[in-house]
Amino acid sequence: MVHARIATGAEQPINRDGAVSQYAGEEGDLVGMDANGDLVAADADSGTAVNAIGVMAAPVTDLSNFSQEEVSVIIQSNRELLGESRIAVVKYGIVIENADEDWGFVPGQPVYLAPGGGYTQTAPSAAGDLVQAVGIANDDGEALFLDVETLFETA
Repeated sequence: MVHARIATGAEQPINRDGAVSQYAGEEGDLVGMDANGDLVAADADSGTAVNAIGVMAAPVTDLSNFSQEEVSVIIQSNRELLGESRIAVVKYGIVIENADEDWGFVPGQPVYLAPGGGYTQTAPSAAGDLVQAVGIANDDGEALFLDVETLFETA
């Protein structure tokens, strides 16, 4: 009989990596990696396809959106910066919650990277779209257990 347990402390597998973000986004946004090894928005759409490698663990801001120097200093001290900051990317083992509560996912069913980015329970099906599972819906359909699949298919 197997005595299975969850690894803790030093035994816990590493479930995240990082790179410089070229994408100004929010915590929980799905991201991929470009040919330079930088983070960009993940997208299942055939015209702009970038497979997901995980979700951003922190928000990233583009300082050019803030013209007042005082505001810029505050933002810079509290947020990660576009094109400058190395951002942690989490691949699995966390719950992503939808604060807007407008997903309506079916609990226990797969969630996919959506065309245009984001999350969907409808597998992308247009020619050339990426079909990549990124988790399983849980709770009341407004959360998912993140488990970004490394392998993906093309529709």
